[in-house]
Amino acid sequence: MKAINPPITTRPRIAFITTSVLQVQFFLRPHLCALHEHFDVTLVVSNDHPDILQGLNLPVRVVVLDLPRTISPARDALALWRLGLFLKRERFDMVHTVNPKAGLLGMMAAFALRVPVRAHIFQGEVWACKTGLWRWFLKQCDGLVARLATHLTVVSHSEQAFLLQEGVLPAGKSQVLGAGSISGVDTQRFAPQPALRAALRAQHGFCEHDVVLMYLGRLHPDKGLHELAQAFAQLYPQRPQLRLVVVGPDEGGFVPLFTEMGAKLATRLDTELDIEQAAGLATTQAGHSQRAVQVLPYTAQPEAVLQMADVLVLPSHREGFGMVVVEAAALGVPAVASRIYGISDAVDDGHTGLLFPVRDVQALADALLVLCDQPQHRHQLGMAAQARVKAKFEQTDVVQRFVDYHHRCLR
Repeated sequence: MKAINPPITTRPRIAFITTSVLQVQFFLRPHLCALHEHFDVTLVVSNDHPDILQGLNLPVRVVVLDLPRTISPARDALALWRLGLFLKRERFDMVHTVNPKAGLLGMMAAFALRVPVRAHIFQGEVWACKTGLWRWFLKQCDGLVARLATHLTVVSHSEQAFLLQEGVLPAGKSQVLGAGSISGVDTQRFAPQPALRAALRAQHGFCEHDVVLMYLGRLHPDKGLHELAQAFAQLYPQRPQLRLVVVGPDEGGFVPLFTEMGAKLATRLDTELDIEQAAGLATTQAGHSQRAVQVLPYTAQPEAVLQMADVLVLPSHREGFGMVVVEAAALGVPAVASRIYGISDAVDDGHTGLLFPVRDVQALADALLVLCDQPQHRHQLGMAAQARVKAKFEQTDVVQRFVDYHHRCLR
């Protein structure tokens, strides 16, 4: 356990606990910076990305502690013991946990030590996609977190309704701040830049008439990437102007899947074009399809890579909210996404994007086809999505609600 920065104030003391540096980078940084103005904040984090953590330049004290994301009885027991010792020594006024494992370990330790304010954020349930005993066990863990906490927030109204229906949340104990989301969108950062869009599209070999579909996030089976691959493989021979860009850290071996699919589609279409040209039926030059599918690694600048997109695709099986949807929306990019709790708060179906039944490959393909063939409709959805973000999910408003919430909790 290593403290990067020493405590510096005697104001009310809050410990934020999470298992991932990426969670801090993507969602928590604006909250930590804002809370720092009012409280003595300590971030307790498992340092899974040390280079990223150092580059965040957080104004708060940072304590590194091994908190495994996956279930590991021996490591979990050791982490709970070390976390308990740390909380006992520091005597925080409030412990706030983010994500399931941090919630379980943090709430157990804080409850045992009688930390007066124990808050947790629910933002998507791992067990929502599970079945049988495994689902039951993980659900019980979330239920335990809810019972041990004194305050609970949920990042979307539809997720809150789901958790209440499943009996995880005690009635009347949880709340959604505003319209939801965990951090909102910095609309100054996520703002359309036509010159950058043109430069990036040219850099990646896209023509102006190409329709770029983009997935941005973790490459994980729960994100519906198998369905996305099948839908694109079905559509591309019919609409060769479609392009697919997949961006994010590979957590499920998806890079080879999309790379091989792109090569096969390119070969197939070029062969068909060669045959048509030989018969005098086509004049299109073969070889144009070589960049139909591109896979890009994790990026710390999603606001830049999203500039290339015409449609954001999120076929996820589970989401607490779907932040990438509203980030893309801030750029005027509509979404095609699965109709599940969480995402249904981020997408106003038929107004800011299109929702399709989860895991339904044909419905996904049909929705993509609509936005491919109807550029005016695509533009209208994107403009409505952008206006909705500015009205409901502006980051300054979301963060202020978060700060006010902490004042109420510590009152």
